[in-house]
Amino acid sequence: MTTMNDIKTSLNSSPFSDSAESPSPSRKQFPPGLTLLELGAVLLVGGGFLLSGTKTQNPLLILMSIISAWVLINFFLRARGSSWREFGLGRPPNWWATVGLALAGTVALHLVVSFIFKPWVTAWLGSEPDISRFDPVRGNLPAFLFSLAVVWTTAAFGEEMIFRGFFLNRLAQLGRQRVFSWIIALLFSSVIFGLGHAYQGVAGVVLTALAGLFFGLIYLACRHNLWVPILVHGLYDTTAFLILFLNLDH
Repeated sequence: MTTMNDIKTSLNSSPFSDSAESPSPSRKQFPPGLTLLELGAVLLVGGGFLLSGTKTQNPLLILMSIISAWVLINFFLRARGSSWREFGLGRPPNWWATVGLALAGTVALHLVVSFIFKPWVTAWLGSEPDISRFDPVRGNLPAFLFSLAVVWTTAAFGEEMIFRGFFLNRLAQLGRQRVFSWIIALLFSSVIFGLGHAYQGVAGVVLTALAGLFFGLIYLACRHNLWVPILVHGLYDTTAFLILFLNLDH
């Protein structure tokens, strides 16, 4: 007969189970006011750079929005006696499972965006995301390689650490991490993520918010293993830029 100890042993041996080496969210409680202060500061500083960069079409200011947000979050984590491991950036219990999930998630995201998200957004808004700012990548190897460097630093790591790591967890903590609070946090963090891509137009904002929702669901489904959405984000953007570089979208 299966006992409770057998069930616990089975869970602990799972490649996705929490362990001393696996990512898991912090369970230490802090005053909601502190969490609100952190969220507001990151939104104000990072959002300020982003708004200025979007208005002036200055990519350096947009880059500064990611860097400034990351620096602030890192400061707040240290002040709490915590680290990025709290959000799931520790060593996963099984790297092969993590990479396998990331590859499957990348394929799934391409399919969902191509056959569901993008057609729906285009039909609803009558327009597509404006990606004209990336046209210099077409047939330009140096620009393509530079774009990949940006993708893996500011987009894959930077955006996932900020939006899925910080925003999603801190927003859920305001609701004491109940199921409903995770749902609200998932939706709100995805909207913020979408607004961060306003330079792609309204269609780009909506499509990116939907992609953010996908990243968030992957993050939660993988028990706060932040490596999975980081890899999915990086691989998806890499293939997207490869398509642009080879002009396969025309």
